[in-house]
Amino acid sequence: MRIGISVGMGHEILKPVLGKFMLQYPNIKLQLNLLNRRVDVIEEGFDLVIRIGELDDSRLIAKRLGRINRTLYASPDYLTHHNPVTSPSQLTQYDFLFMNSAQNNNHLLLTSGKKQYDVQVIPKMEIDDFLILKQMVIEGVGVAIIPDYMCQQALHEKTLTRVLPNWGMPEIDVYALYPKNRLNIPKVKAFMDFIQAAFIQKLKNNV
Repeated sequence: MRIGISVGMGHEILKPVLGKFMLQYPNIKLQLNLLNRRVDVIEEGFDLVIRIGELDDSRLIAKRLGRINRTLYASPDYLTHHNPVTSPSQLTQYDFLFMNSAQNNNHLLLTSGKKQYDVQVIPKMEIDDFLILKQMVIEGVGVAIIPDYMCQQALHEKTLTRVLPNWGMPEIDVYALYPKNRLNIPKVKAFMDFIQAAFIQKLKNNV
């Protein structure tokens, strides 16, 4: 069984619970691919892929796993060396780190309830991996939009703090995608049930 998931979700959501699944189903052979690119599920032979965003392939079935909140984060040390901001219009004074696939044309569309604000910045760094992006923020290189589920421990340890906590990027859905009829295969159905429970548990615990 071949499974695809992004590096960030693989480490933050799957890694803590995957051993339990493998021990519960000792006869399942699993090929796990952590990748930060969009794959062709059928052409590349995946049984199931976890993907953020809309489904664009009619050959696939999509099962919604939850919604991801994304907020601006910085390290406390970075904020002590920069003027505090009280509105999105002041964010241009900060050094921004971008996740390549999450920002478009150096724009951040921030929302707070029904309010919206479009921030245009020149990024200090562009990275294609959320784990490295988060580490750079923790080390005080700049501020970044990061999924909340990735920052729970860092918030608890006070190595990260939210910037303008009432503002963030629009919520985004995360799906499990699989070819039609694949869920009829018992091992795929077992993994689908497992991953759905893991996402529900992790996303509901966002702080």
